Amino acid sequence: MAGFRLTLIAALAAALVAGSCSRPDSGFDMGSLVDAIPVALVPDDPSSVTDVSCPEPLTSEATSIRCAVKISDREVEVVADISADGTVNVSTDAVLLDLVEVAVVAGERLSADLGVESTVTCEGTVAVVVPNDTVGCTATELSGVEHRLVVTIIDDVGNWSLDLER
Repeated sequence: MAGFRLTLIAALAAALVAGSCSRPDSGFDMGSLVDAIPVALVPDDPSSVTDVSCPEPLTSEATSIRCAVKISDREVEVVADISADGTVNVSTDAVLLDLVEVAVVAGERLSADLGVESTVTCEGTVAVVVPNDTVGCTATELSGVEHRLVVTIIDDVGNWSLDLER
């Protein structure tokens, strides 16, 4: 039920090396890096990363670059570390909450607690969260009856509580 602090080691070497990112002579292919970051951050839904901006140019001596990305309308700083072979490690201190997982856990919890089979969907697939944030979800019983749920973030690691909206 916890969100996750994201430290991804993306084996993006093939995509980045293929995109002419040889070093040190030609520098690094910023376009490939910008394209790779959303996939590394949210592999199940890279389209949830709506903006990536990295300072240019990335010099051939650089091994790390800070970039800004936007996820669920919040700007998040990520660090892309680039190894000599073109492998990119992407990390962030932001808490990204997997809303697809939240929906599955919430549905299981509702079914167990109330004895009513429900399917839960949340607004979006991933959210950048801080304590006291809320996310809306909908529980739909097999009969078609819908209930609005509120997921409240309770701490700085992404643990959450579930309540019926009143």
